[in-house]
Amino acid sequence: MKDYKLTVNCKYNLLLKINNNLTKKITKNTDYIISVADTDNCLMEITPIQDVQNNNLLSFSAELDFKKERLNLPANLFDITKYSDYNYKIEIRKMHLPLKSPLKIINQQNISINGETFLATAFFDGVSNIIIENSNTFYSQKISDKKIDHCNMLLFEPENVLILEARNNNNFFINILSFKNNTFKNIKTDTCNVFEYSKENKTISLLKEKQGILKHGLVKVFGLTTNAINLKEDYAVYLSKEEKVEIKNKKLIPIAFLECVEAKNFSLAKTFLTEDLKEKISDEHLQEFFGDFSKIEPISLTDNSCKVNLIYPENNINVAKNFCLTLKEEKIYNIS
Repeated sequence: MKDYKLTVNCKYNLLLKINNNLTKKITKNTDYIISVADTDNCLMEITPIQDVQNNNLLSFSAELDFKKERLNLPANLFDITKYSDYNYKIEIRKMHLPLKSPLKIINQQNISINGETFLATAFFDGVSNIIIENSNTFYSQKISDKKIDHCNMLLFEPENVLILEARNNNNFFINILSFKNNTFKNIKTDTCNVFEYSKENKTISLLKEKQGILKHGLVKVFGLTTNAINLKEDYAVYLSKEEKVEIKNKKLIPIAFLECVEAKNFSLAKTFLTEDLKEKISDEHLQEFFGDFSKIEPISLTDNSCKVNLIYPENNINVAKNFCLTLKEEKIYNIS
């Protein structure tokens, strides 16, 4: 039998009950720690406390599954991060009932594919949706929980790929649909801050701005083929107008280095290393050593060292890995 330590957090106030035990009030943005044995048939019940900002949240429950010594929970309800020694952090998502509002059509147009004509309608009725239909086919999906300003529909032929480019302020909601055997299928959903496409080159480009010390943008370029897409390029751009990077708080040098590694801006990352370490490490070494992490969680920062957890997405769960970066004369000389 193994005991799991679960740190529960959420962005709204709620009542939490485990296996019909005493109900505990969880205050938003506050960690609540519980211990659960893997032999328990554990049921977690969540009841939101309604307020002005959260007045349409839904109650729900979920069973904690410990198969193969690993906590499993529905990915649409929780964000789970696995730390060492059976420690997990569980962030409870919001499940809400959309507030109905008068239907507003955002865009409506005819689309012709393989000799067939479809009517595509993007609309908002509390949630942004799209319906594509004719006498033989009906397809519908949610675009975003938010109200969109517009929705462009870009058809790539003869690849039979339809791009739905919806926008809300400076946020793009991109949905890529294939069309085969009179059926539409979503093959990719993503968000970005800048969206570009080229019908000549059969490509689309998405740029996401990263929040952090350094202003990076992550760019992904996808090539379109028949009923499919493939990643052609994946690189970073430096969005700051300043030509030279200067970290005023020297304790944050390791964090800035890791931001560069995450963005795969290895040339900028190496400027934070000592000359000896820089000579030993190639771009490939940095990529292989750190892999593809999605978040940096500092544990401790001093003038001489930095301990962090890097978060790696794995299927429906995140996994935290611990690293230590040691400094000498404001340069990183050891990584472990």
